[in-house]
Amino acid sequence: MTTLVVPESRLGAAAVASSVTPLREWLDRSWAILFSRPDDFDREQLERDRWIRVLERSFVQHAVRPLAQSGLDSQETSLGWLAELGDGCAALLSTAPPAPGTLLDFRAGSLRAEIARSGARFAMIVDSDLRCQRTIRYEAPTDLPSPMELVGWAVALRERRLSDPSIRGQSDRPSRNAS
Repeated sequence: MTTLVVPESRLGAAAVASSVTPLREWLDRSWAILFSRPDDFDREQLERDRWIRVLERSFVQHAVRPLAQSGLDSQETSLGWLAELGDGCAALLSTAPPAPGTLLDFRAGSLRAEIARSGARFAMIVDSDLRCQRTIRYEAPTDLPSPMELVGWAVALRERRLSDPSIRGQSDRPSRNAS
């Protein structure tokens, strides 16, 4: 079963999915990594099952949740390898435009704008308040960060934010093909 997560203001428009959950509720104080194209990160090798289990443990251990981007409120978009992670670990984020007249909360609107600016291929680290902390743009298959590296960056950014009160409310804009 695919879990579709949406900003709270989009709940009524997303009724076609098998399971719809508000994004903030799904995050539950965790951070997330939004993969624009999860299949770019897929591994076609002998030890693929082992790779999936290691990734699953890493996401769970570090309270980082993987998301796949969907432009439509449908199940046509594939979770790719994210679907093989533990039950409920990954979800599909609907980035379809809101219905006319629908008010987006500020954070959801800001996240949606950041996604729109990110281009075709990216991995985005999102905090529990729906703020983009880092966007890594890449070219497949040559300039691809590993999902484990992305989890490490999310953990480091979260720890830095928690340990330094002066940057808790600021936006991080680190380099390395990041915006």
